[in-house]
Parts: sequence; C-alpha cells; structure tokens
Amino acid sequence: MKRLPLNSSFQLVLVCFVLVLIIYNGVLVTISPEFSFTSLLKYIVSRDPYLNKNACPEMSIQPADSVTLVQENTACLPHIQSEKACKYTAKTYAPYPSLLECPELPYKLCTILEKKPKFLNHSYTLLKIHCDMSLCDPNKPMYVEAMNPKNGKMIKYDIPLGANDSTVENLILKYAETSRASDLTFLFLNCTGLFTNVKISQLLTFLPAIPHLTDKTPKHKVNVNLVLIDSLSRAHFYRSLPNTIKFLQKINTNPSFPGHIFEYELFQAVHGHTHESEQALFGGSLYSINLTSKQKSAKPVDLHMLYGVFKEAGYQTMFLEDLCWVAGYGIPTSLKARSWTALLSKMTGTNIDTRGITEAACKVLKDKGKHMLPFFDNKEHQLCFNGKHTHEYLFDYLIHYLDTRKKIPKRKPLFSYTVTHVSHDEIGLRVQSVDKHLQKFIETLSMKNNTISFIFADHGNTYTRYPSKFPEGKQEMYHPMMLVVLPKGLAQRFGNDVVRNLLQNQRRLFNAFDLRKSLIALAKYDGKSGLEQTGLFGYISKDRTCKDLTLTKEAICICRTRKYTKLNMNEEFALSEFAIGELNNEIQSALMKTRGTMRNSNFSMLFGSCQRLRIRKVRNVVQESKSNELVVTSMDITVQSGTIVDQEERITVQVESSVEMDKNSLKMKLLSFNRISKYEAHKQCADQGVPLNLCVCNKK
Repeated sequence: MKRLPLNSSFQLVLVCFVLVLIIYNGVLVTISPEFSFTSLLKYIVSRDPYLNKNACPEMSIQPADSVTLVQENTACLPHIQSEKACKYTAKTYAPYPSLLECPELPYKLCTILEKKPKFLNHSYTLLKIHCDMSLCDPNKPMYVEAMNPKNGKMIKYDIPLGANDSTVENLILKYAETSRASDLTFLFLNCTGLFTNVKISQLLTFLPAIPHLTDKTPKHKVNVNLVLIDSLSRAHFYRSLPNTIKFLQKINTNPSFPGHIFEYELFQAVHGHTHESEQALFGGSLYSINLTSKQKSAKPVDLHMLYGVFKEAGYQTMFLEDLCWVAGYGIPTSLKARSWTALLSKMTGTNIDTRGITEAACKVLKDKGKHMLPFFDNKEHQLCFNGKHTHEYLFDYLIHYLDTRKKIPKRKPLFSYTVTHVSHDEIGLRVQSVDKHLQKFIETLSMKNNTISFIFADHGNTYTRYPSKFPEGKQEMYHPMMLVVLPKGLAQRFGNDVVRNLLQNQRRLFNAFDLRKSLIALAKYDGKSGLEQTGLFGYISKDRTCKDLTLTKEAICICRTRKYTKLNMNEEFALSEFAIGELNNEIQSALMKTRGTMRNSNFSMLFGSCQRLRIRKVRNVVQESKSNELVVTSMDITVQSGTIVDQEERITVQVESSVEMDKNSLKMKLLSFNRISKYEAHKQCADQGVPLNLCVCNKK
C-alpha cells in the first residue's frame, strides 16, 4: 500500500495529536489505570446525562418479571414525568462521586468501649477508655467539651499540659459519667496537631441507660426503628443514590440475603412540610381545618401519643436528630419550646427516655459555620465533622445501641425515631453523600433478627428550583420514599400472610396513618404469635385513591387525577387575583387584631412592614374535577420580592370554582396556600401577628 504524503499542515497536526494521546494514555496507564485517557473519557460521558438514551429511567428495585401497577390494574397510577423535566433533573442532579467521602482526614485520639454492667441491676454500661494522644502537640492547650445540663451550652474542661494518655483517659471517663447522668451521651476531645498545627476535635459517644425488662414486658418483643430522611422524594431517592439502588436491585435477586427489603411505590405525603406530617404519624390526626396557618404552626406535635404507646408496652424510647436546639428547629419546633429550660420541661411529657447524641449537633454545626442550622447547602455539598458525615454519626449510634443491648440480658426493647436533614437543602445535591452509608446501614439492619426498620421521608424537597420550575417537581413534594427492612428470621415470626401483604402493598396507595397503624401493631406484638394484619401488614385494596385517604387540604395527590391546563387571560386573572386578595385580607386581619381597629381609612395604612402582595407571574396551572359543577385549580403565583432575601417569592394556591367560568358567580373559594420560597429570614422585619409565611418585607 502506498503511503499518503503529509501534504498539509492539518494532516501533520492530526498525526502529532494522535501520537500524543497514545503516549499520554500509555504513561498514565503505567502509573494507574484510573488515570488513563479511556477512564477520563468514561468519566466525562458519565457526567453528561444527555448521552443517556433514556432521561426518565424506570424506578424499581424489583426483578424484571415482577408485576407492575399497570398490569395489576391499580386505581392509582403515579404521574409520568415529561421528557423536559427528566432532562432537567438528570443534568441538575447528576452524580458527584466525590460527595461519598469527606474532604478532611479523620483523627482518632480515643476510643470508648462499652461492656456489660458490672452488676446486672445496673442500667449503665461499663466504659473502657483507650487513648493515644501522640497526634497532639503536648505543649499546646488540650481540653474536653461537654454540654452544661443547666443551660444547654458547651463548657470546656482543660487537660493539663503534657498530660499522658492515662490522665486523659481518666478525665474522659469522669466527664462521660457525669454527662450521661443528664442524658447527654457525648463529649468532644480537642487539641492541636503535632507538627501540623491543625485543630483536632473528636466526637466521643456512649450510650444512655439501658433499662431492665419489667415483669409486665414480654421477653420476645422486637426493636422498632423509624429513620426519617427529611425532604427526599421517591424520584430523588432513585436519581441521587445509585449505589444504594444497585445494591437493592442485586439483593432482590439473591435468595441467600438475610433480609427482605420492601420499596413502596405509592407512599402519599399528608402535607408538604414536616410539622403536620409528624402530627399525623405521632398524634394520629390532622390539625383542624378551621385553624389558620399561623395557629397550626403554633400547635405542638403530639409526640407523646405514639411514644406513649411504646412506653406503655415496655419499650425504651429514643429520639435522635442532627439539629441543635439553639436554632429552634427539630424537636424544639415540635414541642414549641423556645429555650433550653422550656425544652427540658416539655420533654418530661413526651414519653421519650433519651435524645442520645442529638445535642452534639450544637458544636458540630457551629464549628462548620452553619449557624446552628444545616438547612442550607455549601459549596462542598457535604456536612462533615472530623472526616465523617454527620448522618454517619446517627446511623452508627443507632447500630451501636442495638448491638450493645443484644449483649446485655433482660433489657427493654428499643423504639427509636432518628431524623437526618441531609436532604433538606436548597440545592438538592447533598443527599448524594448518604449513598454509601445508607447501603451499609440497610445491610447491617437486615441482619438484626429482632429488629424491624422503616426508612422513609415525610415529603420531597420543597426549596430547590425544581418544584418552582416544573409541575412534576411540585408533585414530587408529596411523593416521598419509603423502605422497610425486615430480617427473614423476624419475618418467620410475623407469619407468611404479613410478609405477603408487605410485598403486595409495595404497589398500594397509603400514607402516614397506615404507617402509624403498623407501628401500633408492633408495640402490641408479644414476639411469639402472628402479628396483627393492619396498616402495611394488612390488606390494602388496589382500588384505593386519594379520596380514601386522610390528607391536609394543601396535599397534592400523587395519582393521575390532575391535568395541566392553559387558562385564558380572564380565567387566570380572576382566579389568581381572588387568591392573592384572600391572602391580603388575612394579612390585614392579623394586623387589625394586633393593632386594634384603625380609624384612618387610607389604604396604605392597612399594611405595615409586611407588604400587600402583588402578582408578578402565574405558572404551573393544574386543574382537578371535584364534582360535575366544581373544579379545583392549583397554580404557582410569583409576587414581588422584598430586600431581605434575593429570591423570587412564590406561593402555591388552590382555588375551588365553578366549572362554567362564564357564569355571573364563579363561587370561588381559597382552599389552601403554601409558600414555596424560604421565608424564615423575613422574621427580622415582619409585623407582629402576621403569619410569617405571608410576609414580604424590606430591611429596616
């Protein structure tokens, strides 16, 4: 074959470029295969969601030959995402493998081992402390931090300069014993790194009292874990946690795996926010529809009711979360406790025995510059402390409790409610950091033969751009994820009928009230006979629709009962102006109650710092027939922005009206509203008495 001459500079450059690539690839493969050009190209391709053939992947962990909702003729079929929405989520929430590991190195200065109590009538474990302080500079300050049980603030205990390991061990043991007597089961050990001058802070944890079984408590009762991943929709669960999904798909075809993992396709949220969702789960009811949004937010969650069911059944009860009481969110919000003293006082009536390491979040979040609140993301899209994600501390603590309790004879079973807010942010990427740890957590729980675990969300993410840009995003807010982890040994005790129902109900519509029935059945279960077939353990009809569920008026049904529509200008104007007019009336009414009746009829005097809401844009209009004569219209209304937060102010409203829009009377009625945009920052300028979720105001 005749060689072609290099008769152009372009051909010469092309040949040189190919030779460079070959040499580059060969050298880097020699160093490490993961640095090769081929691997680099694969990484680039993997980060481009548009190269995937299907931007709307199927969401299922079941084998390919499993029965589907359509094949089973289920009445409720979930909404189908548009191709446009799928492309948006595939691009916006594409995986970042780097989020699986914390960027900083972990430092282990001390370990705490927990052994059986020296005497069987003791409730506390025996602590054994082992320290190696060689990583610390002995000539710089070292200290232990513990929380003051009187005021909820961290206090420092200095360690003498040059103290040896034995001295440090004795001090930690002393402060640990003191702290857990006040149900504060953590300490922080701090020093400066030798040669590195790096600040080192290690969180040390230990267990609370593990009480004895009473004579009335059956010996074979099971541990029950509730693990809430706040603000995680089912769709976002599938798109954000690929390792966990692959693991679940794999074990569902592996008959030797020690547990059953059930993943539920039609879990309907009762509300788009945690407060009312928790009231349904723990209190077994919704707040009265006659209450205003402000009155509802002022109501405490009836935690004591469900916790009381387990307490009365002989359980040790635990509440765990990753929020600090200082911020006022989490359990202080649930109990409406505005101070440490109020929190301690109200905790006495909750039937909660321990909050474990919850308060450790105060130092963790403060040290990370989160202002006591992890609801806002950072550029790393992670929340780590000492080389470990904050959700890992919760998962590890729960597993450690279960393992330790098993080793100590005749101890109470555990009912726990653990909440992580890793998915509760305005970006939507941080939840990817839980992927590896959730997989391991599920695998570990599946081997706890005396424990059943429910891993679920209360609703989807509310604050990302997706719900405001796409109707599908708003739909996801009311379609959370749920898994049930049931070890096969425990499944045999429950009975075949219960396992069959759990399997079948993966394709049935249900909500938190059904979950609550399941939990009450577990509290009453004696551990020997078959489990009561109720809630998820019982029969749920495939003909169920949202009309058969108890939901708040704000809730959007996840079934295909709604249609996206385009209103004409007159219809859109009438419905949107009516809705915003009703909200403005509520603002005025709140001001009048606070200030008293105003004599001046000047319109501007009817509003204070919280401005009159003015419509800027209407979008995402959805209609659902309520009857032959009435229709419910849902729409996102953008109103003017204040100067407090640089964001669009968006409110979702639902308005009931006549089907025939040309009648003289439209019979309009505002059913509900939900502020989509964040509004907490407006607290600094809001008028007294005006609901914060209605206030748009400027800096004073």
